[in-house]
Amino acid sequence: MDLRVKLRKYTVHQLKDAVKHSISLRQVLQRLSIAAYGDNYDVLRKAIRFHGIDISHSAASMGQATNISTQAADRALRPEHATDPVLLSLKNGLLREGMLT
Repeated sequence: MDLRVKLRKYTVHQLKDAVKHSISLRQVLQRLSIAAYGDNYDVLRKAIRFHGIDISHSAASMGQATNISTQAADRALRPEHATDPVLLSLKNGLLREGMLT
């Protein structure tokens, strides 16, 4: 079995840079101008493993992206939504994860 990974659309340096500046696999694919669907995720994971690229900085080590939209986070911070239990929970979660200060 051939374990080599041939990168056709990007270099190892571009891959490392994209991973370094991303918190999800989707963001990595987007930074590399690769369609974010289907087998592209599997190929990307294989390339990351093969080249020994550190992904510990990312959301759940890039197994899952965070499920928080910017709009929801913005709403959670507005005073008029301070009593909404869903948004309050979101805000507390963001604070706990260090995503808000």
